[in-house]
Amino acid sequence: MGWSPRQAFGRLGRLLRDLLRQGLTPRKLALTVALGFFLGLNPVIGTTTLLCTLVALLFGLNLPLIQIVNYLVYPLEILMIIPFLELGAWFFGERLPPVDPQRLLTAFHNHFAHSLGVWGLVILRGLVAWVAVGGAMAAVVYWGGLPIIRRLVGRHDDAGGGGGAGGAD
Repeated sequence: MGWSPRQAFGRLGRLLRDLLRQGLTPRKLALTVALGFFLGLNPVIGTTTLLCTLVALLFGLNLPLIQIVNYLVYPLEILMIIPFLELGAWFFGERLPPVDPQRLLTAFHNHFAHSLGVWGLVILRGLVAWVAVGGAMAAVVYWGGLPIIRRLVGRHDDAGGGGGAGGAD
């Protein structure tokens, strides 16, 4: 009676497949993956799990799947924080202040209200960049993932036709 990696991965694969078949159409599943990807890239660390949960509950999406995608893109979220902040500054004709953890701590310690105002604006501008770029990336994930999910789940949408994410799901 042994355990093998092949058995473990086979069981994990069946578990994921069953999770994907949780009563949602392929379009809703593709939307779940795309939104998990998009929300998981949010440059404000610590907000993605709550955002994904709220969106999944609000739109009737697959909660475990959106969280899995959210956690899978976490390394990309970390890599994208500075680029989103820089792009946000560029959108508004500003420059990104130096991002040095020690200088940030000192600035917040000595001039909390001022630092909060400066970095609050930096983060808001970064969120604008995230919505612009992340929204486009989510569209690519949705349309690129839909055929794959249809094959994985083994069925097509009930509504037929080539409708978008807002179809009759």
